[in-house]
Amino acid sequence: MLGLALISCNIFSLFIPLGLFLVFVFNYIPKSDDYLQNKYGEQFTVYKQKTKKLLPFIW
Repeated sequence: MLGLALISCNIFSLFIPLGLFLVFVFNYIPKSDDYLQNKYGEQFTVYKQKTKKLLPFIW
């Protein structure tokens, strides 16, 4: 989708991939982290400490 937006040179086409990215970062990731924390507890905490974040200092 991002490639199509860039090829078409339409600035409004960039909003769709940007919107999807924001939904992923601010909606899906926190819900997924909460679910995994509830399911695995301490194991997930250890995993989070060892694993690099997608966006440093954010997620």
